[in-house]
Amino acid sequence: MLYCGLFLLVSLQPTVCFRCTHAPRFLNVISRPRAIVSMAAERGTSAADEKRPAPKLPTPAELTKFYVPCLALWMSGPLLSLVDTSAIGLSAAAGQGATQLAALGPATTFCDGSSYLFAFLNVATTNLYASARAAELAGGGAAGGVAPSAVVQRAAKVASVCGLAALAIVCIFGRTLLALYVGHAAAANAALLGPATAYVTIRALSLPAALVGGVLQAALLGAQDSAAALVATSVATGVNVVGDLLLVTWLKLGLSGAAWATAAAQWAATLVLVRTANRQLLGSTGLQLLPSMRRVTRSAHSSAASASPVAEAAAEEAAVPKAALLGNRAFLKFAAPVLVLVLGKMAAFGFMTHAAASLGAVPLAAHQIALTLYFFFLPLFEVLSQTAQSFLPRYASPPAGSDEAEWRAASDGLAATLLRYATALAAVSAVAIGLIATSGTALITNDETLRAAVRPLAAPLAASVLLTGFVGASEGVLLARREIPFLASVYLATSVLLPPVLLAVKRRGGPVVLVWTAFGVYQGFRAALFTARIWGPRLLRKTKEEEEEKTKAS
Repeated sequence: MLYCGLFLLVSLQPTVCFRCTHAPRFLNVISRPRAIVSMAAERGTSAADEKRPAPKLPTPAELTKFYVPCLALWMSGPLLSLVDTSAIGLSAAAGQGATQLAALGPATTFCDGSSYLFAFLNVATTNLYASARAAELAGGGAAGGVAPSAVVQRAAKVASVCGLAALAIVCIFGRTLLALYVGHAAAANAALLGPATAYVTIRALSLPAALVGGVLQAALLGAQDSAAALVATSVATGVNVVGDLLLVTWLKLGLSGAAWATAAAQWAATLVLVRTANRQLLGSTGLQLLPSMRRVTRSAHSSAASASPVAEAAAEEAAVPKAALLGNRAFLKFAAPVLVLVLGKMAAFGFMTHAAASLGAVPLAAHQIALTLYFFFLPLFEVLSQTAQSFLPRYASPPAGSDEAEWRAASDGLAATLLRYATALAAVSAVAIGLIATSGTALITNDETLRAAVRPLAAPLAASVLLTGFVGASEGVLLARREIPFLASVYLATSVLLPPVLLAVKRRGGPVVLVWTAFGVYQGFRAALFTARIWGPRLLRKTKEEEEEKTKAS
């Protein structure tokens, strides 16, 4: 409800920001998007009746209708980790809260990072399914000859393989990877590494379910089914809360209990999604994760006893048009570029936790609380990025003979709207997270020493959230405009610059507030570059046009 209320607040008041009478030129560029579109239309030629006008900008209600279910897709993981953090912090014995949260910190970050690593599968599924479905509804066949159901089946197969591979890696090398993740000093503390390893191993059992559930949610989102994502997230949250109350609070199983509760919640949500996807997206074909077993079962009950499973399988494949299938290479070709961006983000959070882990149990626990709060608010801006990727592409390729300036102005207008929403959401979120860090940590931990350690992080944490609003909206616009080489170069540069700073904090022994200060600067650097990339060309064009007008007038 907090997420939805924040977005509804700003979407109902789209003119709150950037309306100053004496605003600088940059603010004039990103404000009043509908006015920009109308001015571009007025500059049209007398042959306007032969040109296709740019699509109308989506209304706040249309953006909200997309935003809310998409938010459910992103909020599940951080919400489950927040429930675990709160359950461990509040149920810990006196004096043990910092130690248990210090172990939970890298463990939850490691698990969430493992799932987030495969977020590119969700982005690809939404885009490919929405394109195939739109082409099918238009009567022109699937995009590229691909059937919508084939997108879901291929995405589920790729996700299940990735999930099983990740599960095997964590089960075999989990302790070693976690030791590298937290650093030598923290790994030497058995009270930290042991419980953290147990938590990660148990949570890994739900990785296949998490990845398959993620792509199914993405496909349902592409089909504009808001209820399924919301129901699945509600089921996961309910199971996790009940599991934490039973296993952590009552049975006192600590981190292991929290891990079992979260794993059960993920499997429950995925089962709901599988049932919904079979009913609404796939019909009688199903996910076909194990097609050979299905064929053997059907052939066993077939009246044609002479038909072998192999022959039936061949007949089935021959009956399906090749154009309707989607291969692994075609799917990953679309998904792979997004992986570069995901790795850049993960590197930043990984080095932050690595630096904090070297500063002791209390600083690491304080960092864990700050990071959990940040991840709790992060989906607000990740979903704005997804909104931009979903709505902006329609303006990217104007038909032949259309007024390109009008279409470009429409694209800039929608980008400006999303940036205003992002600014308002970020401002409200920054105030909220600052208040929680200074006065609301009693909701997360009962350790007064730990509460005092979190308070100095309030300012850089709030600044980081504020800047994340600009980063999220701008990054979505750049992805929608296929500016992937630029984004990759920025993430490469920041991945080179940020780690040495964090390692310097580690060498000097802190304090942990410097870790979050460095992250705030990192976010500011990205926000500045992304904003300049989006609005710089328009400012140059506007300046050039003004100079040309002055030259003509003189």
